[in-house]
Amino acid sequence: NFAYGFDQPSWIGATLITQDEGAQDFTLVGADLFVPLGESGQLVGEIAHSSLTATGVDLQGEAYRFEASGTLLENVLGRAYLRSAETGFRNSATTTFRPGQTRWGAGVTAGLGPDTRLRAQFDQETNSGTTPRVLTTAAALLNPGREALPGAVVDNTLNTYNIGLEQRLGTATLGLDWVNRTFSDRTLGFSRSAHQIVPRLSVPLGLNLTFNAQSDINLSSDVVPLYPSRTVFGLDWLVEPGVTLRLAQQFISGGGGYQPGSITSLDAITEYALDDRTSFTSRYSILSGYNQLTGQGAIGLNHRIPIAPGLRANLAFERIFGNAFNNTPTGQQFAQPYAVGIGATALGLQAGTSYAVGLEYTDNPDFQASGRFEYRDSAAGSNLLFSAAAAGRLSEALTVLGRYQQGNYANQGITGLLGDTINLKLGMAYRNPYSDQFNGLLSYEFRQNPSLTPNSILLGSPSSASDHTLAMEAIYAPNWQWEFYGKYALRHGQTSLNNTLSVSNTIHLAQLRAAYRFAYQWDVLGEVRWIGQPGAQYSEVGTSLELGYYLTPDLRFGVGYSFGSANDGSFAGSGYRSASGPYLGISLKVNELLNGFGLQQVAPAQQSESYVEDGSYSDAPAPSAAPTPEAIPPDPAPQESLPLSERPHTEQGGPSA
Repeated sequence: NFAYGFDQPSWIGATLITQDEGAQDFTLVGADLFVPLGESGQLVGEIAHSSLTATGVDLQGEAYRFEASGTLLENVLGRAYLRSAETGFRNSATTTFRPGQTRWGAGVTAGLGPDTRLRAQFDQETNSGTTPRVLTTAAALLNPGREALPGAVVDNTLNTYNIGLEQRLGTATLGLDWVNRTFSDRTLGFSRSAHQIVPRLSVPLGLNLTFNAQSDINLSSDVVPLYPSRTVFGLDWLVEPGVTLRLAQQFISGGGGYQPGSITSLDAITEYALDDRTSFTSRYSILSGYNQLTGQGAIGLNHRIPIAPGLRANLAFERIFGNAFNNTPTGQQFAQPYAVGIGATALGLQAGTSYAVGLEYTDNPDFQASGRFEYRDSAAGSNLLFSAAAAGRLSEALTVLGRYQQGNYANQGITGLLGDTINLKLGMAYRNPYSDQFNGLLSYEFRQNPSLTPNSILLGSPSSASDHTLAMEAIYAPNWQWEFYGKYALRHGQTSLNNTLSVSNTIHLAQLRAAYRFAYQWDVLGEVRWIGQPGAQYSEVGTSLELGYYLTPDLRFGVGYSFGSANDGSFAGSGYRSASGPYLGISLKVNELLNGFGLQQVAPAQQSESYVEDGSYSDAPAPSAAPTPEAIPPDPAPQESLPLSERPHTEQGGPSA
C-alpha cells in the first residue's frame, strides 16, 4: 500500500499459484495495481502468466488488462482500456476472459454546455484460436479430460467508430450518432464495412410514461451481419417504483441474410420489494415476428418468514423461460454438462424451474441449525438437493456438530446415468476451556458416490460406491515439556456394478507421536505411523526421529531422519520394500483464530496437578499439599513471570475439527 485514503488509495499486489497433480502441472503468477490519476482519475492494471503441462499438452500464455479514466480538461472526461488473453493462457478459476481475444478502445465525453454533450469512442475486438468443440455423445461428455476439445478455427476482427451528440430540449432528450463497423473474417475470407446514422429521441409523456424512438439507418449496401437497418418505437411505463412495462415495435430491413420484417415485443421488468421480507424480480419478453411467437425471460420470488425469535424460514422460486444458446464471434454456445478449460466460453442458459425451502435457527449461542430443500426441473430432467447442518455445546468442554448433503446430477447433457451423491459428517470435540492438558476429537463420515464418473464400458449400467470413515485423535500435554499425540482411523468402502458385482475393503490407520522439550527453544520428538489392509495382506510402517528449534513460540524448524517400509503379500515372492532418508520441516501455529482458538492457558511447571480456581468449574481437583521448596526443581523459564505471548508452546492447539 502506497496510500491508505478511501478517496485515493494506491497499491500493488502479487499472486503465485502452483499445482502439482502428478499427470498435470499448473502455474499461475500475476500482479495487480491501482494508481490514482489526479483528483478524479484512476489506473487499474492486471497482468498474469500461466503454464499448463499435461500428457500431450504444453500451454503457456499471458493475459493483461489496463483501464484508465479521468478528467482530461475542464468538462472533458476520458477513458481507455486494453484487455487481452493469449490463446495459451489458462485460468479455470474465472470465466471473465476468452483465450485468444484482444479488446481495446478509447473514448472522450465533453460537456459543451449545461444541456449538450459530445462523445467519441473507438473499439476493436480481435478473436483468434479455436472454439470449444460442440459435444453430443455421452462418452465425450463423461470423459472431457483437462482441456476442452478444439473446434472450429476463429480469426476475425471488428472495429467500431462512434461519434455522438446528445441535447436536452426541456424534458426531452435528442441524440444523433454516427457509427462505422468494419468486420473482417479471415477464416471465411471476407470483409464488410458499414456506416450507420443513429438518431434517438426520448420524450416523457407524463409522470410514469416515456416515449422512446431509435433508428439504425445503413448508408451503404454493404452490411455487417447482425447489424441491419432497424427502426424502433417504444413506450416505457413505470407502473410503480421497480416495475416497468415496455412495448416496442421494430422494423428490420437490409441485406446480410435479413428479409424485410418486423418484430413486436412486450417486456416486463420488475425489481420490487413487496414488503420488508419479500422481494420479487422478473424479466419477461414476448416476441412476435417472422410468423413466430416466442417468449424469453425469468421470474423470481424470495420470501422470509420470521417464525420465532432466531427462527426464520426462507421460500424461493425461480423460473427461466426459453433457452439461450447464441452464436457469438467467439463460437457457438451449446448444452454441456460441465465445462473444462476454455469450455466455459461456450456455456449457454437452459430453461427450468427451481423451488427452495429453507429453515434457520440462530437464537441460541450454544446451538445453531439450518436446513434447505431445493428442487429443480428442466427439459434435461429433474434433480433434488437437500442439506442440513447443526452445531452445539453439550457442556463447556464438549462440542458436537453434524452436516448432511444429498444431491443428484444437474446439467445440460447427461441424464439417467449418475446416482445420488450423499455426504454425512458427524463430529464431537473435547476442549476444556480452563485447561489445555487434554484435547480430543471423534468424527464419522459417510460418503455415497463421492466422485463417480462412469467410463464408456459402464454406460447404461447402474453403479455405486460408498465408504464409512471413523476417526479419533487426542493430544495430551501433562506439562510444557511433554506432549503426546495419537490418532486412529478406520475406513470401509464398497463398490458395486449392475447390482451383481460388489467389491469391499477395510483400511486401518494408526499414528503415535511423543515430543520432549529439553530446553526453552529445543525439543526432540519421535513418531510412528502404520496403515494396513489385513484382508489384502498389505501394510506400511513409517518411523521418524526429529530435532526441533523454536525460532518464536509459534514457529518451529526441524531436522530429522525417517525410516519406512511396505509389505504387499499379493506380489509373487517378496513384496517387501523399504526406504529411508533425512528431511527438513517447518511448522507454524496459527493463533488468534476462531475467538482465541489455541490460546488457552498452558499448564504451569509444577509437580501437583494444575487447575484454575474458579467456583463455576466443578471438575477442578482439590488442591494437594504444597511441596517443600527442596522438592521443586528449578524452572528454566518460569512461565508465571512471562507474558502469554512469550511462554513456550507445546503445539497444544489440539486436533482441528
